[in-house]
Amino acid sequence: MDPRRNGSDAPGLGAGGGRPPAMPSAQETYYSSAAHRVLTPLSWEGYFDSKHTTSKGFTYYRKGTTGPNVLLLHGGGHSALSYACFAKLLSELSDCQIVAYDARGHGATQVTEGSPEDLRLDRQVQDCRHIAEEALDSAAKTIIIGHSMGGGVAAHAAHGGFLPNLAAAVVIDVVEGTALDALSGMKSFLRSRPASFASEEEAIKWSIRSGQLRNTESARISMPAQVRLAEEGEAEELEEQAIPNTIVEEEEEEEENEPGVGSDSSRRSGRQQEGVLPPEDVMFAKPQRQAAPAEKQPGKYVWRVDLVKSAPYWQEWFEGLSSTFLRIPALTMLMLAGVDRLDKELTIGQMQGKFQLQLMANCGHSVHEDAPGQAAAAIADFLARFKLATRKHPA
Repeated sequence: MDPRRNGSDAPGLGAGGGRPPAMPSAQETYYSSAAHRVLTPLSWEGYFDSKHTTSKGFTYYRKGTTGPNVLLLHGGGHSALSYACFAKLLSELSDCQIVAYDARGHGATQVTEGSPEDLRLDRQVQDCRHIAEEALDSAAKTIIIGHSMGGGVAAHAAHGGFLPNLAAAVVIDVVEGTALDALSGMKSFLRSRPASFASEEEAIKWSIRSGQLRNTESARISMPAQVRLAEEGEAEELEEQAIPNTIVEEEEEEEENEPGVGSDSSRRSGRQQEGVLPPEDVMFAKPQRQAAPAEKQPGKYVWRVDLVKSAPYWQEWFEGLSSTFLRIPALTMLMLAGVDRLDKELTIGQMQGKFQLQLMANCGHSVHEDAPGQAAAAIADFLARFKLATRKHPA
């Protein structure tokens, strides 16, 4: 057994020994503060140092100027800004050069080659290679981190061997077995979401009240990047195609109570949280309470990415992911919201010490958004343990 690949004795591990993950701070928990009522969008400038565009039209954000490269890949329908809080906190803990980019068809990216709707796995891997060539420091070590769809791309990119000085790969909350099992219900789930919103603030509010995100600060910066102004008549047309949203949102009276971190509400996992789960989290969804369909009121903002159109690629995103992850020629970490998400192949691999398993407490599928401090600390400890980055002391 290679001790460098065995995370069982590392501080802060949630499995295989060591102390359990730390509870998320009050600042990371939606239920712990009245601040969740502030829903105005936030700018990327409070989290990243600069914003750039590559020669092929990809938008990416930078944080930090020294240390190893940390390349961040987001999930389907999201954007680089889903990593905003995480990136800011990681830069405070580790000396590193963070690069987070918007995938084709996502966020602010406007590709100049190929279709923005072409989300084939090999296309996305080549896109990642393009980002690496234009945005990364070729003289520094590279750590690649991917969430959900981006986790699959990150694993294949890391296995492909083209990333400069690859030192480690981290996959966040995506497992082949459970993902493939859920594909049959994905389209219905996506069509059950609201087709439009009256404003960006309404989209932010929905993401919190529905349970998609549990961190208001992250929702305020990441959710606006997931929607766009609708063209004339577009919102009405999408509303007609949508399945009525019958998920019961939390009552206003519950918000007034504002239970603390130790309450039943704050202990609910992302899979138990009532409401609509993120697009990629449908594989972990459980039946929700139903209510009469609400009256349709088309809004001015619609989803930026029509994930239903990416259906032809869903199978390839996840098929073979576990074996690919286990064959990455570098240090590896799998960060999950629950140990029950491991499939057989990964369970065996984890027992053999082939990767570090990091379990996150009280998080939904978007663990790096729900608990960015906890996630950043886990990555900082991982990088420091293997001498990939210098650990800073928080101010």
